[in-house]
Order: sequence, then structure tokens, then C-alpha cells
Amino acid sequence: MKKITLLGTGKSSQHLIQNFYRHVESWNIQLAIGDLDISGFKKKYTNKPNVSFFEFKKDNFEAIESQIKDSFLTISMLPATLHIQIAKMCLTHQSHLITPSYVSEEMKALDSKAKAKNLIFLNEMGFDPGIDHLTTMKVYHELLEKGAKLTSYKSYAGGLVAPKSDTNSWGYKFSWNPRNVILA
Repeated sequence: MKKITLLGTGKSSQHLIQNFYRHVESWNIQLAIGDLDISGFKKKYTNKPNVSFFEFKKDNFEAIESQIKDSFLTISMLPATLHIQIAKMCLTHQSHLITPSYVSEEMKALDSKAKAKNLIFLNEMGFDPGIDHLTTMKVYHELLEKGAKLTSYKSYAGGLVAPKSDTNSWGYKFSWNPRNVILA
């Protein structure tokens, strides 16, 4: 049974955690979920034999590393500033890594080391809210020109702000960390 360590239980992680939690048995995986404080989060989920929860201190990564050391895959939903430390642990313990953050120069510098260990370090998994809608409209119009008919559409990403709710000068709904929006 392969182990996946998921770091971070914030808003951006909720659907991912729910999906893993729902499928943990059928996928035959062990899931370790960690954050600074998981007491409230733990109450939402009943115990499952393949799911464990752990806490770690802000400046103490020992608890994280103890989980990564036997993980096939580590998913870091922590702030982007912590991803390089997580990546280095993944290199040491030969765990694949997924983060939703943009690739920093520090992360780029680890690319050859990850490849040498046959590891996948996958970054920039998400996209800025609204881009999915813009891309969808481009594809939709291309399909219409070819005579196609769109019968349904689902998006699991950010959304466009309704005009009556557009109360900021950017015309933007912060559905993720505002600091990361500015950096992006």
C-alpha cells in the first residue's frame, strides 16, 4: 500500500481531502494529513484505518519529515514559501512532490536532482481564478464555429465575480491567498 502525505488543510485543500478521504480504500492508499492545528478538521472526518492525522509546529519540520520519509507522494498545500524545504525533504526520502505554486528559482535548481532520482516534482497545478472560464469560452466559440453544441459544463476552480458583488477596484474575487494573487 502506497502512502500519500498531504500537508495543509486550508480552503484550497478541502475538495482534494474530501476526494482522497472518499476513495482511500478503493485506491488502496494510506493517507497522512497534517497541518499546524487539525483538531477542528479531525472532527469533520470519522476514523478510517487508512487515514491518519498529524500536527506540526510552525518552525519545526521534524513531524513533516517523519511522514515524508515513507511516502510515495507528498502534496504540499502549505504556503509557497515552505515548498523548497518540503522539496528538499522529498529529495532526501525519495518522495514525489506536487504543489500548486509557481516554480521558484530555488525549485528549478532542484530539477536535475529530482530527475536523477527518477522523481516527479509537479508545480503550478492550479490556475488563476477565472482563467478556466476564459479558456472555456475560447474552446466553446471554436466548437460553435464547427457546428458543435455544448450541453453541459462544470468547473471546480475559482469564479468570476457577479456584477452586484463586485465591490473592489480590481473586479476580482479573492478565492485564494491574496498575497499569492499579488505575487502571481
